[in-house]
Amino acid sequence: MGLDSFGDDFRLVRSFDDNYVWTVVDSGCNSDQWITTGIHYVNRICYLVTEKPHNSLMVDFLAPHNLRSLTPLGLKRQLRKLEKAMAQLDCS
Repeated sequence: MGLDSFGDDFRLVRSFDDNYVWTVVDSGCNSDQWITTGIHYVNRICYLVTEKPHNSLMVDFLAPHNLRSLTPLGLKRQLRKLEKAMAQLDCS
């Protein structure tokens, strides 16, 4: 569930460490959206808060307008890629 970008939801988002917050942003050129690390203000749709920090890892996820669900295996693969990138960041 996304948190609104104004009012009580936004105050709640600002109370969290930025490393746990992701922003859903409008692509600006079509109906697609992107999920990106940190708190962004331009073209923001909503915010997401996670249990694990992203540690400012430079990663974005496309959320296409013709949303199609990942299979359980596809989701596992995407999460594995993200965890590998985060582990490499920790080793640097």
